[in-house]
Amino acid sequence: MDREQLSTDPRVTVRCSGQPAYDGTAVVYWMQRAQRASDNPALETAIVAANALGKPVVVYFALIAGAAGANLRHYHFMVQGLHDVAEDLPRRGIGFVVRRSPDHEVLRFCDEVRPALVIGDENPLRRSEQAKQRLAAALRVPVWTVDADVIVPSRLLQKEQYAARTIRPCIHAQLPHFLRPIRRPVPRHTWTRPRRLPTLHPDLRLLDGFPIDRSVSPVAACRAGSHAARGVLRRFVAERLSGYAEHHNHPERDATSQLSPYLHFGHIGPQTVALAVRDADAPARDREAFLEELIVRREPVEETVWARWGRRAVTVPLYLLLGTLTVALLPVTITLALASDAVRRTGHLITLRCTLAITLYFTCEALGIVASFVLWVATGLWPGATAERVLTWNLLLQRLWARTLFTGATRLFSMCVGVTGEEAVRRGPLFLLSRHASTLDTLLPAVFASQPDTLRLGHVMKRELLWDPCLAIVGQRLHPPWLRRARQGDCAAAPAGYGSYRARRGVAVPRGDAVLASEARARPDVDVAFLAHVGFEGTASLNDIWRGKLTGCTIRLCFWRVPSAEIPQTAEQRVDWLDAQWERIDAWTSA
Repeated sequence: MDREQLSTDPRVTVRCSGQPAYDGTAVVYWMQRAQRASDNPALETAIVAANALGKPVVVYFALIAGAAGANLRHYHFMVQGLHDVAEDLPRRGIGFVVRRSPDHEVLRFCDEVRPALVIGDENPLRRSEQAKQRLAAALRVPVWTVDADVIVPSRLLQKEQYAARTIRPCIHAQLPHFLRPIRRPVPRHTWTRPRRLPTLHPDLRLLDGFPIDRSVSPVAACRAGSHAARGVLRRFVAERLSGYAEHHNHPERDATSQLSPYLHFGHIGPQTVALAVRDADAPARDREAFLEELIVRREPVEETVWARWGRRAVTVPLYLLLGTLTVALLPVTITLALASDAVRRTGHLITLRCTLAITLYFTCEALGIVASFVLWVATGLWPGATAERVLTWNLLLQRLWARTLFTGATRLFSMCVGVTGEEAVRRGPLFLLSRHASTLDTLLPAVFASQPDTLRLGHVMKRELLWDPCLAIVGQRLHPPWLRRARQGDCAAAPAGYGSYRARRGVAVPRGDAVLASEARARPDVDVAFLAHVGFEGTASLNDIWRGKLTGCTIRLCFWRVPSAEIPQTAEQRVDWLDAQWERIDAWTSA
């Protein structure tokens, strides 16, 4: 395959076109996401291009401090995996240069090496995208990025996907073309590092004195690297793949693949995993269930920067327009609402209340968009806008938005609200489990359990909510703190609709084994809080609200907290303990 054919590969994005520097010393592969020396489409593309140009390949890896939400546990796992990369690349005649911040700039490395062509990993995250744009603008040689961590290239999915039912046909149509073994070309030229080209040893000494959060220690039982990843894959296929379809949603059964950290850090590629499962000697039902999780349900998460801004190009102007129109037309809509109430004879001005609630919602959205834009500008212009301050500002904006909506709704619909036990969620870290009976009760954690100074709330949200611009813009700035970075003052809230749930007394509650098994493995020292409430029953849909079921109701909330020392240690005991907590919720709501 020649260079022109490579540049038209659907995995390849040409960020800077033109002729390669034929007097360059090598083809540089800037390794970021795909941290492995085999089954790596980006690396193999670099080798093919280097063979066509008659050049060797050198891999450059930069360890950067300040990754969003990262701590010692993440950095330790990533750096530990570099040992396998450093061991495997020289066997293929490929160079490996490692540096760390503040001496990590890839432009500086390119100035020292004088590359003929630069290839990197495609990454939809904003920070990575901006770095590649700067690199492409500064270099005088072609810059390509390769979509190496998905099976079907993202650009072939036609548009941003939000549900498995929409993306599944797109992926299945392309799988026969891409679910194949990755070619492994042999480099024709061996890299020899110049004596004056500095590099660091790719081992844990990289973390000595490195400015990172060290509040979370590494997991000694989890060995990183591509070699360990392949061992985990072999054990999963041999021991746990059979029965996966039935048991994979039960973490206490030890039926999952345990490959998530290796996939996240690129120590193993999805192609390798999918091929091993597809060809395994296991029931077809189990193989299909795993491939559904690995391919169909994992790959929609790979949202590109262009897709994100394309969505915002639609939602932001639309919500600003609706916010303006609802306020400007308020006299007309009030008149029409009063006329409708006169015809309906509800006696409670239901249509007027709902009309004003809609106006409040779109007004809050418009003001929230403007406020988030001001924060974005301030972040870029003010030197004192540290990451900690920006996080606090966005948390305050999120809480203000939620409280304004909730307070406005309670007054518009003449609701009474009473809260007991609010002191239980004044500090973190904790894991908050809430009863779910209505769309409105999803605001309760943000209203009553969010304290930016002492308790930072992280939500797990459905992707459909990305079409709400306030939630999308501010929410994507707030990486769920407790889920990715466990420290004092963090909280993860699990309302219904997120994760695994079962019905109980007509409402939804999180299934105990799934929630607490994951929580206990990640942070056994974290307390668990519960939120019980009554008053939202019968208002599960907007139609119920339009029919007046929310008007005049009394909302009662009760929080309580269980210290981590009182939570049982075994999975079976935790399930029984959590069932007892739900019985407590039942008793409180029935009182």
